[in-house]
Formats: sequence, structure tokens, C-alpha cells
Amino acid sequence: MSAPMPLRLVIVGCSLAGLRAAQAARREGFEGSVVLVGREEHLPYDRPPLSKGFLVDDHAEATFFVGADDLAALDVDVRLGVSATGLDAAAKSVITGQKRTGYDKLIIATGGDARLLAPGQLWTSGSGDDRPLVEVLRTLDDARSLRDRVRPSARIVVVGAGFIGSEIASSARSLSASVVLVEAANVPLVRALGPVVGDAVSRLHERFGTELLAGVQVEGIAAVGDERRVTLSSGQVLDADVVVAGIGAVPATGWIGSALDLHPLMAVCSATSTCAPRIRTCMPAAMWSIGPTSSSAKRCASRTARRQRVWCPRALRTSEIHTRAYGGTGSP
Repeated sequence: MSAPMPLRLVIVGCSLAGLRAAQAARREGFEGSVVLVGREEHLPYDRPPLSKGFLVDDHAEATFFVGADDLAALDVDVRLGVSATGLDAAAKSVITGQKRTGYDKLIIATGGDARLLAPGQLWTSGSGDDRPLVEVLRTLDDARSLRDRVRPSARIVVVGAGFIGSEIASSARSLSASVVLVEAANVPLVRALGPVVGDAVSRLHERFGTELLAGVQVEGIAAVGDERRVTLSSGQVLDADVVVAGIGAVPATGWIGSALDLHPLMAVCSATSTCAPRIRTCMPAAMWSIGPTSSSAKRCASRTARRQRVWCPRALRTSEIHTRAYGGTGSP
């Protein structure tokens, strides 16, 4: 006799991976309740355009993957603007502020947050200025805020010449903003693309009018009136209207606390840990499945992670070991 279906699936993270997991669960015949929790106020949307076309077009709108009616048709309880603040694995509940939501199965798909500049650096803010010293671009709200500030003749300092930083710099230049791109490495994108392609990217930035300062780091940022003053390790000082950090992302796992035994480097459950009762899938960049989730939901989440440049073969292999250990089937 097969085991009865769990009564409640809770998915923490309402971006594309969480959405696909909910859709796959229904497609595989899961008949229990599905709760989709997301800290943003928006339904899942397409993120890559935020640093490109969306940033340069005041009339551009976000592209949403589904509407409220679509999720209602799937009988998914969507809770937007709700942040997970803790996980009680023993009690099988997700903590959101003063509330707890119990689960029979749990998928953590909280993805990543924008990496911030080192807190030990000399950040000071001006009195009466409630703007952040440094903008980031990770969410739709971030993109809307940045779009309001990136204007022709605006002075923009972008810290980090990786993919996001380069896209922001290019978009700002297309609006005739003055852009300085600060990169700690001697060659942009050298770790991702190698020195030859990285050097070609450097020449492209310069060709289109972006000033690239490579091999230097930010030592301090201060608010001076409405301006931002950036001090570099070279001693150079840059005055800017907007400072944007595009220095990568970190897994959004702080809310989990000590409830799971996470790998210190990959942000997945370590291969030898028990993590929590009945973990059988763990994904890089904060996507796990706890409990007997369907193989289709797991495969779908895996493909989504890969499309979003989140990839760790060892973690995916570990997922399969957990899956088979707890009676799951299928492969990523």
C-alpha cells in the first residue's frame, strides 16, 4: 500500500523556481494544500530584463510568468509580502514574524540576495538623506528605484564589472549618463569568461564611453549633500549622483538559522548531514526540498536553477542520493 499524500506543501520563495515547483506538484497529482510564500509584493516575474530594457524605458513593465487567476486555478494559497523569519524543522513549521505555518512537505526556494559591499568600510550618511548610499539591482522594486535615478547627464558609479554591473553600466550609457565602472580584478569577468574575452569586454566598455577603473577597490563611500563620494584604494575620489553595487549574490538563507546544517561554501546541505527529518533534495543557491516531493517538481526546479546561472553538479548529485535514500524516484 502506498503512503498517503501529505496534506500541506509549503514553498518558501515566490520567484520562478518556487512557481515551477508549485505547478509541478499539481501536475504530478498532489491534491493537498499548496502554500507559496514570497517576501516581495509581486507575483513571479522575469528578472533578466531588469538590468537591460526595463532600466532604460520609463514605460516598460515587468513580465509576469502567471497572474493571480492562474494560481487560483491551481488552488495555490499565495502569500505575498510575507517574509520567512525562521524554520522550526522539529515542529515542521515555517515562521513568518509572529505566525507559524505547518507543513508536511517543504521546499525552500528563496534564491539569493544582492551581495553588499563590506560593512567594515567607511560608510557614512548625510543628515536628512534617507536614500541608501549604495543601490543594488536584484528585485523589481530595486529596478524601479534605480530607473528613477539613472537619467541623462547623471553621474553613475557602478561597483563590480561582472554581468549585472556591466549591464547596468551599458544601460546607463545608452541614456547618456556619465558612467565609471570600478572593478577589483585587473580584467572584468576574468573568472567567468577568461582573460581574452574579459579584455574584449573592457574594450567594449571604453568604446561606448564607460570609464573602466580595473584593479582598484572601494575603500569608502560618504554622502555629501545629495551626492555620493567614493574613495578608491588608488586614492582617487569619485563624485556621483548614484552608486550601484553589482558584485554578485549570496544565498538568502539567513532566516533558516541553525535549523539546517548548511555547507559553508555552496549553501546547500552537506552530503553527510541529516539537515532535518526526511530531507531528500538540496539545491545550490538555497533551494531544498524537505519531505517526499515529486520527482517532477525536483526536476523542474533543477532546470530553473540552471537557466538562472545557478549550477552545482555536486549539489545536484547529493540531491539524488537523498532522493533515493527516502524512496524518491527520477533524476534531475
